[in-house]
Amino acid sequence: MINIKKIDFKILEQQINTLYGATLTGGLANTFAAWLIFSMVPESKIEDYALYLSISITIISFLRYIIVSAGGRRSKKIFNLVLYTYIILTFSLGAAWSGFIYAQSLQNDTIISNMIYLINFGLIAGGLATLSVWAPAYLAYILPQTVTIFLVLAHQTSSVSIYYAFAFIVFIAVMISESLRFHRAFVHSLELKNGLIESRENLEQKVKSRTVELEEINKKLLCEIQEKNKARSDLEYIAYNDELTGLHKKNLLIDRVNYSIESAKRNKTTLALLFLDLDRFKTINDTYGHVIGDQLIKS
Repeated sequence: MINIKKIDFKILEQQINTLYGATLTGGLANTFAAWLIFSMVPESKIEDYALYLSISITIISFLRYIIVSAGGRRSKKIFNLVLYTYIILTFSLGAAWSGFIYAQSLQNDTIISNMIYLINFGLIAGGLATLSVWAPAYLAYILPQTVTIFLVLAHQTSSVSIYYAFAFIVFIAVMISESLRFHRAFVHSLELKNGLIESRENLEQKVKSRTVELEEINKKLLCEIQEKNKARSDLEYIAYNDELTGLHKKNLLIDRVNYSIESAKRNKTTLALLFLDLDRFKTINDTYGHVIGDQLIKS
């Protein structure tokens, strides 16, 4: 049993989704090949076998497609169930093809036998591209075919069959080796892709976080600038205006008088300066206190 808990589920899910994506193409290829063989053996000893096997392959291919197409996004429990069912059906598909191998050994037409062998070898090689994204699926497909072909070749008495059996072993070894290499390369490409996506997401998160920090810093700087401007305005106001009455102080008075004098000179007008004083104001402060004196000035 496949222990999915020990596998990176995200990687596995991507592998299986790619595997499922090729189910329709693989099913059509197997179905077409099965009925092609059936069309080659009319009124022969294996015609009934070919009919039953072709129907079986068609049904299995259809069931595989229906199972992987149903559901959309699935929970892990359903995901595992669909995956195990897919493996069982894929193994059954390979077993059906092993039935064709056995059936051809029951008749004596070498042309038909060679065609069935060629079709099987072609399906084994073609499965490398569609099933090797997840190696267990490819192994489940070729295992029953491999065992049956080897046993049929080994059971034949001709000396040539031994060479065929040896060549077939080499062929299967190469196919399995390529399947595992393709499997590792595909997993590695997924890991790189996921790593790049994760790095991009982390970078975007850091940029977002840094942007928030900079916005906070800008807000603080803006507040500080506003406070400094206010403090500067307050200092300028205090420098030229009396805090109690709000009236201009001596510095501003001199500046305004000088400005008015220059303006009068330019415009050839006269200028008047009115001076007011409060008599005996010190007596009020001394008698009633500075608070009352301030209120009097403000009023």
